Amino acid sequence: GEPSHPCLQQLPVAGMVAWHAPLSLLRWSCVGAVVHAGTLAVAGDRGFAGVFDRQVCTREASSASEWAGFCAWLEDSCHFPVMGRFFQGSFERNGTSVRGVGSVHSMSKGDLLGCIPRSCLMYKSDKRRSAAAKGAAQHPSCGEQNGASLALYVAEEARRGGESSFAPWLRALPGLEDYRKYHPAFVGRRLGLSLEAEDRWALWQGPGNFTESLRSCYDTYLELVPDSAKAPTFEETLLAFVQVLSRQFSTTTLIPFADSLNTGPPAELNVDYFVVKDDRGRKSHVCLEASTDIGAGAELLTDYELSDRAPLEFFEMFGFTLGAAHHPPASENMCQGLSASEFAQPAADAGPVLRNYWHFAREHCG
Repeated sequence: GEPSHPCLQQLPVAGMVAWHAPLSLLRWSCVGAVVHAGTLAVAGDRGFAGVFDRQVCTREASSASEWAGFCAWLEDSCHFPVMGRFFQGSFERNGTSVRGVGSVHSMSKGDLLGCIPRSCLMYKSDKRRSAAAKGAAQHPSCGEQNGASLALYVAEEARRGGESSFAPWLRALPGLEDYRKYHPAFVGRRLGLSLEAEDRWALWQGPGNFTESLRSCYDTYLELVPDSAKAPTFEETLLAFVQVLSRQFSTTTLIPFADSLNTGPPAELNVDYFVVKDDRGRKSHVCLEASTDIGAGAELLTDYELSDRAPLEFFEMFGFTLGAAHHPPASENMCQGLSASEFAQPAADAGPVLRNYWHFAREHCG
């Protein structure tokens, strides 16, 4: 018969139930689940067509690689079996190269990718947070902005560097230089467009925007920090905030490995997740499973469950959209100032975020 998944061998069987997570429709609990070994894909396998810079999780990978360090942390600290099973690579999509995670082996629908224990998650109610982060989380200035409390925790752990138990994971997350290439949080200035077009940018640049709200929360946090010189800077906290907004599976939790998966149109999604509770009703593990058959070399894609949101809101959170066909139609109000006649193509030396904004306008506003 097929071997039980090593992750499941570590889970307490007594009282174990599957908890219906908000991002997926769950079909089964962990008890008795198995994983198929699949077929090892080799170099030249047709399944890897269009995948570049592929780096498989292996013990032999360069010790200097952030991805390799992350893989080792997942395997050794989180008991999530990744070695030889998954890879990071650049996938060709609509003429552009997108960094993502793929499967080395083929998998069948229902196969388990693995389970991640609660100890490896980051969540805003985590007792491991500093007293200052806990105190700030109780203040209205932080509570009113989804993700701000968790961002403080992420920024604190990133500032701790190698002393943080999350260090290998945090090093593998996108950094400032990555986000400055496309994400609206790092445009750094007003865009010089019409007033209507500028208003479309309000979540990050307008009155009462994300950045201002986070600043208010951060100022509250600084008042509670014993030594502000050791606290993360606002720029570091803003980076953590963008990481949280663009990678969280709810407003309260970051899940390693799962947060590395990209999304796509509904027909292309192939990974789902469910949460397991222990016999006291506490969430103990997050498990990932194949929601459809997955070919060797295929990119792993999961549902962000935000495609029903307006295109601009999706764009301002993630820095991209799935295309006009996969979002509600753009409203006339949203497109004011963004039509082709009002928003000229930026010059070649314009910032990458502004160029990204222009491509968004052409996709959704004609």
